[in-house]
Amino acid sequence: MSFRKGEGDEIRQREIVADPLAIDELHQRYGPVVRIEPNVVSFVDPAATRFVYSATSKLPKSQWYKALLTNENDHAMTTLDPILHAPKKRAYAPHYTPNNLSLYQPEMREYTQLLLEKMDSYKGEKAFDCLVMFRRLLVDVIFISSYGQRINSLKQWDIETFKEDPTNEIVTSINLFPIRGVARSLIPKHLWNVLCKIPVKGWKRVVDSDIRVAEYVIAARDKIVQSDKKLDLSNGDFDMDGETDERLSLIHRLLRQQVRAKVEDRLSDRDIISEAMAHTIAGVDTSSTTLSYMMYTLACRPDVLAKLREEIDPLMPDDGQGGKRTPPDFQVLNCLPYLTGFVKESLRLYGSAPSLLERVVPESLQGQFSIKGVPIPAGMSQAVLPNSMLWLMWRSARESGSIVGTQSWSVHRNPEVFPEPYAFKPERWLDETEEMRATMMPFGTGGRICGGMNLAQYMLRI
Repeated sequence: MSFRKGEGDEIRQREIVADPLAIDELHQRYGPVVRIEPNVVSFVDPAATRFVYSATSKLPKSQWYKALLTNENDHAMTTLDPILHAPKKRAYAPHYTPNNLSLYQPEMREYTQLLLEKMDSYKGEKAFDCLVMFRRLLVDVIFISSYGQRINSLKQWDIETFKEDPTNEIVTSINLFPIRGVARSLIPKHLWNVLCKIPVKGWKRVVDSDIRVAEYVIAARDKIVQSDKKLDLSNGDFDMDGETDERLSLIHRLLRQQVRAKVEDRLSDRDIISEAMAHTIAGVDTSSTTLSYMMYTLACRPDVLAKLREEIDPLMPDDGQGGKRTPPDFQVLNCLPYLTGFVKESLRLYGSAPSLLERVVPESLQGQFSIKGVPIPAGMSQAVLPNSMLWLMWRSARESGSIVGTQSWSVHRNPEVFPEPYAFKPERWLDETEEMRATMMPFGTGGRICGGMNLAQYMLRI
């Protein structure tokens, strides 16, 4: 599995930052199991995917995820051990059930209508950054569902120049946090701590984005604690199932979990802050990215746009009040075959998490783990890959075992499952096979699949 000197030199330089395209190129050249770093193996194999990412898998996440800590604390995404992850998932999962999310449909439609009105006001005469627009939309939706608060991000958007409002610090901080996460993932901790002290205004806004978001979430938490008597831990007779007809924001639900959960499963105050922050940042960044690609596709493919309008327009009659057209209920949208195909094809090609989902082979599986007949030891030598850089050596040293993973970029472009894999063809989903369904992993897969997946599906359709 190791490279011989002189092979793939150009690719090796690109793979330093775990470029999904570079890794995919390696798979096309060398096959379904490829060693891409001294102690990292990438694979494209359905059986291995089911084993590595199953709900019962013993493989923890890699240390890379620690770059995404919020409030300098773990949340579900950065909790490496699957056993420790379970109580956090139980705490937030009821918030993302279809029944609960349906309670927020009025605001989802309201904000979407506002977005359309802003777009219509320019009649296609001015260019604007649709990623900024969709981030604003998602901020509004996620803040109402996560904190029960209207932040009016879309209303505050500068419609004259289509630029970000620099005074809206919380929106800016949410947008900057992913940059912070990428930088932190590439820099050793001791060096990161030094770089954080550099007094450059733009850089400090990136570094402090974590603090700014935490301040907002803490204020939202305090407001709920003051208003809900059921959050008094001394109230021993309070009991609540995970499902409730009462409309609760995510952070409100997490706070009540402190009361109803078993003592050993209760999230601490700091855990709740971190969890809410993670859901906010991830939800805004991922869905806005996919929505932007969907907009790009519609601009480039008038044939796709025409088919979508043919299917959707009859369900959105003019209300007689200035031509406003309200989107149908989500249950209706979810049953439209071409819209469903369009969303699935967008997620297949333009999912916002295309890179490696890293897991660590623990010492307990030494000599017992293999992928397609290739034995994967619990630890690998760091000296096998020639010309490896210091960054690779530092990264390898962080883990106590070998890292394995698959990436949706390659899985979603498997020509055996998706003929003409690089072509955007919503029609392919009209005859969806079980293999296509099982192969899709835009939100991850297995026991650590994205908790906010249902909310994303709502917004991509609406």
